[in-house]
Amino acid sequence: MLQEQAAALIRGDEAGWMAPVDPAQVDTVAYFRKRFRVLRALHVSHFSYSRGNTPAVEDGDQGFRDTIYSGFCFSLTSCPAIMPVDGVELGAPRIRETFAFTRAADRYLIGSVVADPPEASREPMPWQTGDLVFAEGKRVTVAAAPAVAGRLAEALAVAEKSAVVADRFAGLFGNPQQRYRVYLADDKQWQRWFRSPMARNKAVIGLTIPINGVQSEIMIKMSGNGSRAGLAATVQHEMGHVVSLGNINTTGQQVALDLHEEWLTEGIAEYIGRYPSRSAQSPRLPAVRQLLGGAGRPRSLQVSALDWDDPKKINAFYGYGHLAVDCLSRTFGEPRMVAFVSAMARAGNTADVASRNVFEKPFADVDKTCLAWISDQI
Repeated sequence: MLQEQAAALIRGDEAGWMAPVDPAQVDTVAYFRKRFRVLRALHVSHFSYSRGNTPAVEDGDQGFRDTIYSGFCFSLTSCPAIMPVDGVELGAPRIRETFAFTRAADRYLIGSVVADPPEASREPMPWQTGDLVFAEGKRVTVAAAPAVAGRLAEALAVAEKSAVVADRFAGLFGNPQQRYRVYLADDKQWQRWFRSPMARNKAVIGLTIPINGVQSEIMIKMSGNGSRAGLAATVQHEMGHVVSLGNINTTGQQVALDLHEEWLTEGIAEYIGRYPSRSAQSPRLPAVRQLLGGAGRPRSLQVSALDWDDPKKINAFYGYGHLAVDCLSRTFGEPRMVAFVSAMARAGNTADVASRNVFEKPFADVDKTCLAWISDQI
């Protein structure tokens, strides 16, 4: 029954999708109609169900409850199989809910659904509530919380422009994107959607959420992106994360890398986010000058992330990462810079291994060259 419902969603058959829902349960009917609308708007390409535990149901039972995992992919040509387990970022992206089934003649119908997220999960997804307003472009789908839906047209325009740049780099990374998804959050949903601990930091106004390494979702804090120019820079930066770090786990069987080289991952996102401008033209340059002029002046490209709760420090950190990646591009050429980023951020190599393989020299030599280059720019 549930797999038939999932198949109906993919083929756009709303009647088939609603068939297993108890028509007497008004709230549940509305819930599934909303879910059909939002998942279709997000270009759902794969959807399937899996049960957590098989419940004991006796003949004549009028109802039962069951843990149901919903696996999904958006705009992908293939999607890993769902893994109905908690705490493991493998398999298709998934959510966990409790379905209550009620007996109707010779079958059971869905009477109600209650969210039941595991402790370590990305839930709730923005689409789980169904309260989203959409705008559709050629390359991007933008979904907004109702409170910030007034900026949908603006966000779609800047996102479509950013997608042109992101697509260029997606080609260089060998990571083409079928479509980008951008969620516009008000302050309440910013704290709630995806349950990201990074959303608690004051300096963070945009996030890219890699779900099981299979697909990446972009979330924008609209109150932190008041101007059109600021919104454009944030969206393009986050798309930089999608193309440089996203879709690593295409099989769904690889354990996600625990990468802490933010100077590189934020540096490449900033490089893409500011493209075609170079790092010396970045509005973050004054903050970098202050960083380099202080007692804590970096002695390497490999600096640790600064205080994520301090906007001034993060401004300097992003600008410094941009300079570092720009130096790699200027010194060795953009294709080899991308290969180096891929070797570290996508393949998990150390800086020295990646440098020797891509640049044919130790990273210590590259580090020295780029520190001097950065000083010249400042």
